Amino acid sequence: TGYNNLPLREARQRNVAVCNVPAYSTDAVAYMAVTYVMNFSVSLLEQQRMLRQENDRSNFTGPFILPLREIHDGAATIGLIGGAGAIGSRVADICLALGMNVIISSRAGKLPPSHRHANNPKVTVVSDLEPLLRESDYVSIHCPLNDQTRGSFGRTQFEEMKSSAYFINTSRGAIVREDEMIECLRENIIAGAGLDVTTTEPPS
Repeated sequence: TGYNNLPLREARQRNVAVCNVPAYSTDAVAYMAVTYVMNFSVSLLEQQRMLRQENDRSNFTGPFILPLREIHDGAATIGLIGGAGAIGSRVADICLALGMNVIISSRAGKLPPSHRHANNPKVTVVSDLEPLLRESDYVSIHCPLNDQTRGSFGRTQFEEMKSSAYFINTSRGAIVREDEMIECLRENIIAGAGLDVTTTEPPS
């Protein structure tokens, strides 16, 4: 899906009207982003890997050997890049309900007075990505793909994140420099990544 995947030039040449349906997947995409948060918080993938590949039940029969990361009561912070839009705001709704702190990036450095999170004490709004990346335990992308955002997230941004932090992209794959992301994962610069999108879809 995605407006950017359509041959807009050819459509104009043939007088074919093209429009988007902005609200059709708001909840579904928000739920996906939060699912990644919850998976990472309990090391779910690592637990599955232990059971499936090694039949290793030690994490269940003895002291926990995999980390359990609390997210409630302000124990974790999620940073939402482009988080003032419909999907980012819905992610914020859910994460606030789970007890997380939320940081939203906005070019204006503030939310409109009418925004439902404008005066929430657990929501911080920043215009510069650096504090969001530095303070967040989970960094989630929620901005459109355009000339300004294409390839805008790479090694420089990953290196500003906590080494224990997780990166989540449910927006558009081409926003991220995937080769640099893979290098950073291999070098343990960040703890992990959850991707619902890639630059080439379906992945080759």
